[in-house]
Formats: sequence, C-alpha cells, structure tokens
Amino acid sequence: MGASVASAYFQLVYSAPGEIIVIGLSLVACAAMVAWAKQRAHEERWSAFIATAGFVVLLAAAYVLAVTLGWWQGDYFKTPLLAQLAVLVPLSVAGLLAWLMGYGWLTSHTRRPLLIYTVVALLAVPAAAIADRANVGNGLFVVAEDGMLWVDALIGAVAVLTPILLFEGIRRVLQRDALP
Repeated sequence: MGASVASAYFQLVYSAPGEIIVIGLSLVACAAMVAWAKQRAHEERWSAFIATAGFVVLLAAAYVLAVTLGWWQGDYFKTPLLAQLAVLVPLSVAGLLAWLMGYGWLTSHTRRPLLIYTVVALLAVPAAAIADRANVGNGLFVVAEDGMLWVDALIGAVAVLTPILLFEGIRRVLQRDALP
C-alpha cells in the first residue's frame, strides 16, 4: 500500500494541476494556522507561531541546500522542489507549533520543562538509528549514508530546541510590553 500511495503522490506532483493543488492546499493550511495563532484570547499562540515561522525559514533554507547539492536522495527528492516545500512548510509549522504549545503547557505543569523536552528530543536519536537500520523508507528518503542517520537526528534534536528558546524570548518580550 505504501508504494501505491507514493506512486499516486508522485503522479500528482509531476503534473502541473497536481502541483498547483499541493501548493494551494499548503497555502490554505498556512493561512488556517495564522488565523489560529492570531486569536486574541490566546496570545501565547502568536509567540509560538512567530518562533516557529522563523525556525521553518531556516529549516527550509537548509532543506533546499541539501536537496540542491544532492546530499539527500531518493524518489521523493526528485519531485519538483516547490511541491516538496509546499509539503515541508505546513507540516513543519504544524509539528513545531504542537511542540511549542506542548512546551507551554508543560511550563505550567512542571518545574523542569526544558529538561524534559531535551530528553524527549534526544530520544529521537536512537529512534532514527533504529528506523535507519530497519530501512523504514525503503529508499524513498535517503538523507544519510547507511547507518549514519543518527548524526542527522542528533543535529535535529539540538536544532528542535532552538524554537523553544525563541518562544521563551518572544513570550517574555510580549508579556513585558503588554499593558496592565
């Protein structure tokens, strides 16, 4: 089933109307997340969205570099780059928003939220190593030499803590500037 879904997706994005559909859905998803984040009753959402958007810009730049230089290979990375970014951006924003909102919740329920999130991020390293050894993607995504995905996962684990620090800084500035 996974191969047929991938095949259908590839057929979709290799056609001009399909690529337009993917990009359009991406724009709708991003607009919905902006609307969600701008709700006045939940000011912390806007802080999380700003931090996430800044991080996703850096992530997208690194992604384009890796794909353009051929560091990452596989059938998926042969699809049109704009379609890849149309998938990457909203999924990354949604995932990082969930990550940051979870952190926000954790700050009100524990005294050591950064320690807990650091442990969770570092648990992704052995999970990625296991997935790499099991060849979960069957060559669809090749982002590291065989057995070396754990290095990328470690870099990712460290990088994913960056939005937490951005979120904290933005949240504190907005709280300080808020009128009583």
